[in-house]
Amino acid sequence: SLKLVCISENFPAKSSCLLQIMEVEGEEERGAQGTTTASPMESTERDKKVVDGSLLEGGGQILRNSIAYAALLGFMLRIHNIRAGRSKPGLRPQHLMGIQLVSELANGTLSGDKVQSREIEFKPSDEINDEKEECKEEYTADTKTAGSVCLLMQSMLPVALFHGKDTSVTLKGGTNAIKAPLFEYSTSVLFPFLRAHCGVEAKAVLKKRGLFPKGGGEVLVSTKAMDVLSPFNVTERGEMTKVSGIAFVCGMLPLAMAEEMAEAATKKIKWYLGSIGRKKDDLEIDIKTVREEHPTSSGSFILLTLHTSKGCMVAASAIGEKGKRAPQVGHAAAEELISEWKAGGCIDSHLQDQIIIFMALAAGKSTLRTGAYLYMKGWGNLSMSTGT
Repeated sequence: SLKLVCISENFPAKSSCLLQIMEVEGEEERGAQGTTTASPMESTERDKKVVDGSLLEGGGQILRNSIAYAALLGFMLRIHNIRAGRSKPGLRPQHLMGIQLVSELANGTLSGDKVQSREIEFKPSDEINDEKEECKEEYTADTKTAGSVCLLMQSMLPVALFHGKDTSVTLKGGTNAIKAPLFEYSTSVLFPFLRAHCGVEAKAVLKKRGLFPKGGGEVLVSTKAMDVLSPFNVTERGEMTKVSGIAFVCGMLPLAMAEEMAEAATKKIKWYLGSIGRKKDDLEIDIKTVREEHPTSSGSFILLTLHTSKGCMVAASAIGEKGKRAPQVGHAAAEELISEWKAGGCIDSHLQDQIIIFMALAAGKSTLRTGAYLYMKGWGNLSMSTGT
């Protein structure tokens, strides 16, 4: 079973909402023994659980985590009100490809799996056949749009790790999409955290960059089969030691735009250092500027990562958009990085969403000090623990 323990001084009553959504996304721990805590997942029959996808922000994360749990733990699942909180509710191509990939990895079956669908049902293989089909080693998922491959990666990674074989998965779509993790964020923040704290052996290689609106990107994700994930305790973040980053342009955009993003971000970070009484030059800031050729699209982004004396990483990014000047993009990324740091967490708000399922699957108690996601909602800081 999964227990979520929130520790905070003067923690507001609305914390019950947080506990609720987290228990939906992680009701049970793989291979654990014990009693399952109360959850918005309701069993309508012995082998089926029902999830309301409109809970709290009503986004795609509850869909991704719920179907991963169902695939790993072998229970039937129905999800309704899918992405009800979004301007275009229901399944988008990247969500559809993600759940279909998970189903294929688990030898399961889906119903209702089509674009714009607001309800799906998943049946694991053991509900269909007594003998489980032999696992494949190579898989492909293609959004055929600029939909984020990193969201596909979120769906499939936990399932691929417990697949029983080393696995290679080719993901096609957008590698640097708005309102989704950048490919570079996944490789420089998510994967290093999982490797350092959970013992995960996985890597993602960029074969082809895919940008809005055409997509066409390709990423190869390779995972080593695992029997168990290590639990972790990350509650002390330490002091700022360095900011690293990449300011990137491609296609028709000049390298000077990347330089302007990096310069604006550096200026904002140094301003913040001065505002808290630190010398502006006592923190190493290393933002690399990169330009790539691209045959069909032009685009830009900046990713900043703040490193600490305790080995924590807090990251923030911004993507160039039409009508937004390069210095504005760099300034926006630096402002977000500062907000994430001021929130007090050991990781940034983007990683918090992605890491909960790995905490739940780890063999033992994991504790993580969260920050900005809750801070910006007025819930204060807390330490989140999962254990059995």
